[in-house]
Amino acid sequence: MRRPILLALIALSACAASKEKWPTLAPRPIETAQAGVAAPATPVTLAAPATSVLDATARLTIAGRDLDTLDTRWTVQAKATADAVAAAKGSTPSSTSWSTAQLELTRLNQIGNQIGDMRVRLDRIAGDLAVAANGGADASAAIAATGAMIARVQALAARHSAAFSAADSALPR
Repeated sequence: MRRPILLALIALSACAASKEKWPTLAPRPIETAQAGVAAPATPVTLAAPATSVLDATARLTIAGRDLDTLDTRWTVQAKATADAVAAAKGSTPSSTSWSTAQLELTRLNQIGNQIGDMRVRLDRIAGDLAVAANGGADASAAIAATGAMIARVQALAARHSAAFSAADSALPR
């Protein structure tokens, strides 16, 4: 154990005896040469605020169609879940009707996750519109439409939460 320590001390003293200034933090000659210096990169320009509003409005239109589809899918699945849970009433856990109800409840929960994803998507659009409005674009109509759609998503999320809780608590344990 002493031998490696002794070798390390000898090697360290050899470095200390060096006449050069090492390591130096001074600029190297190549770093100070001005010949062939590239021009600084041009700053990235953000999209014009009006273009941002148009882009956000287009995304909002697509999100609106997706929300309509999601609402319809949720309504169908909520009914299927309620029917399956009603059929499983009085059955034992792991019976066929109980398993079917559990499967329908899982499907309903998956749609609930998609409702949360829709909210995140709309929040991003609202953020982009806020940035565009801050840049001087007239985004008031698009912001209002986004707010109305967010309210729809919140209402659907509340319906989902109530339906899921009711179905989950009605399943036999």
